[in-house]
Amino acid sequence: DGGYLVTASTDAAVHVYNMADVFAEAGAPKPFHSWSGHALAVTSLALLPGGTGLQQVVASASLDRSVRLWDVGTGQPLQSRSMAAPVHGMSVGPAAGELLVACGNGDLRSLSTSSKSGEGGLYVGHSGAVLSCAMSCDGSRAVSCSDADRVRVWETRTRQCVAQVHSNKNVQVSSVQIIRRTQHVPGPPPFQPFQRLLTVPEAVPPVPLTATGRSSALSAAMSSHVQAHDFLDHVQWSSLTAPVGPTQASASAPGETPQELGEQLAQARAGEARWAKLASELYAVIVENGLDAAKAGREASQLQGQRAEAGKSTISETSVVEGNGQKEEIAGRTKKRRR
Repeated sequence: DGGYLVTASTDAAVHVYNMADVFAEAGAPKPFHSWSGHALAVTSLALLPGGTGLQQVVASASLDRSVRLWDVGTGQPLQSRSMAAPVHGMSVGPAAGELLVACGNGDLRSLSTSSKSGEGGLYVGHSGAVLSCAMSCDGSRAVSCSDADRVRVWETRTRQCVAQVHSNKNVQVSSVQIIRRTQHVPGPPPFQPFQRLLTVPEAVPPVPLTATGRSSALSAAMSSHVQAHDFLDHVQWSSLTAPVGPTQASASAPGETPQELGEQLAQARAGEARWAKLASELYAVIVENGLDAAKAGREASQLQGQRAEAGKSTISETSVVEGNGQKEEIAGRTKKRRR
C-alpha cells in the first residue's frame, strides 16, 4: 500500500523497509535506509506527524543519551539532542514540534524539534527512572510511569501532576499508552434463522367456490343434448363423417365396373335405411318416455288453443242468450203499454 516499516535494534541500528519488499516472496527484504548514528541500543521510535510518503521525519532514542531525527526521503540525519541520562521511552504530540522523552534519572522532559537549542519543559515528580511516556491525541494530557513510584497523569500546559494510578508501590509498570475513544459503530444486527413467511388473510387472492353440486353441473351440461332432433342430427352427422372403410375406400378407386358401383350404391342405401329405422325406433322410445320436449310443447300449444276456442264459443252462446232475453223483455213491455 506504499507504506514503510521502521525497526530499531540493540545493535544501535535503525532500518527502513518498503512494505512491498517485505511481502515479496523472494528471500529476505533489504532495507533502503540504514541509520547507524547511535552508539548504544535504540530503545524507542516515533513518527512526527505532518508528512506523507517519503516526506516524513522519524525520531529515535537510545541508551547513549541522545535523540536523533532522520529524513525518510533522503536518509540524512536532521537533528541530534543530547540528554542528561539514558532515554528509555519517547512520545510525540499532535504538533510535530514537540517530543516527550522519558529519561533514566527520573526526568520527564519535552523537547522542541523546531528550535536548534531543543530546550523544553521539565515534569518533576518521579523519584526513579522513567520507563515510558505517552501523550493524548489533543496534546492536553501526558502520562508516564517509573520503576520506583506510581503512574502519573500530567497537564501539559502547566506541567503539573493531576492524577496518580497504582497506589501500591510494589507494583512495577513498564509501559503506558493513551488510547483514543472512538465513536460507537453499530455492529451488524443479530443473526436470525430463516423463518417461513406467512401470508396475512387480507393478502390471499380470492378463490372461486363451486356453488352447485356435481349432479346439477352434469344436468346443466347435458341439457342441450336431450332434444330428440339434436340427437338425430348428431347421429346423422356421425354417420356422414365416419372413417372410410376398406370397402368404401375401394369405391373411389378408378377402373371399377358399373356392376360394382351398383352394389356399393345398394350397400349405402341399405345402411341409410338401417340408420333411419334405428332413428325412428329411438324417437318412438323418446316419445313414449315423454322426453320429446318439442312434441310436448306442440301438444301444450294445441291444448291451449282448443281451450281458447272452447272459451270463445261459450262466450258467444252466452251473449246470444242474453240478447234474446233482452228482446223478449222489451217486447213484453211494449205489449203492456199498448194495453
